[in-house]
Amino acid sequence: MPITFRPLLTSDCTPLKDLHEQLFPVKYADSFYTNAVSGSMVSSRHGSVPIPLFSRVAVTTQPGEPSSCEELAGVVITQNIPAETCKDKELVSDPSTFPLFTYVMTLGTCEPHRRHGLATSLLNVVLDEARLNDKCGLVYLHVITTNLPAIRFYEKNKFVRVREIVDYYVIDGRMWNCYLYARYLGECEGVDRNVSGRVVYLIKGWLVGVKKAIAGLFGNTSVDGGDDKNQLCKRKVGDVEDEVEDVV
Repeated sequence: MPITFRPLLTSDCTPLKDLHEQLFPVKYADSFYTNAVSGSMVSSRHGSVPIPLFSRVAVTTQPGEPSSCEELAGVVITQNIPAETCKDKELVSDPSTFPLFTYVMTLGTCEPHRRHGLATSLLNVVLDEARLNDKCGLVYLHVITTNLPAIRFYEKNKFVRVREIVDYYVIDGRMWNCYLYARYLGECEGVDRNVSGRVVYLIKGWLVGVKKAIAGLFGNTSVDGGDDKNQLCKRKVGDVEDEVEDVV
């Protein structure tokens, strides 16, 4: 059965909700689905300005059937978040080096379409979109600590665990921990995946500090650390033992 990719449409609201309820233990408000298919959402952290959402759905259609008979096989929804408003401050030591982050809100595929590369294709669409924005330094997400298939998936796709967050999810009245993962873009994609996100964070902070100290020493006030993500990755730390994981 052929699979095609497209953005969410307003007509996808009900099937999108059905898909999420099938895939994820977290219950989303109806406004989440309305925002997703409309392509924007309003966040209290960003005032009343709508924040654009990026989406791709994988759809299947039986040969000879009209497009109205499409079925959603998988979905990914993301948003770009300014570094200064991101709650996960551990992602970078200096927001000026990565002014924008791409946050993966949801990513999932239906059981019949798993283990055929569909989730990887959806993730690659997100990574390609993030690379088009030269202000975006990383893609990040949260995953419940018990989701081992997701953990293996993101580990395979070079995401590193930055830290564990206690009581992040509330599911059926019970609190669950999550892992915070990030994949750094640019030359940072060359960093060995067996490197702790925390180690990357600390080395990056050290490099930013050194660069600013040198700028101050020579009176160069124009240095803002914007290229530090490239400098960081030229120093491999693949021999450092890590804590990596991944997502659905």
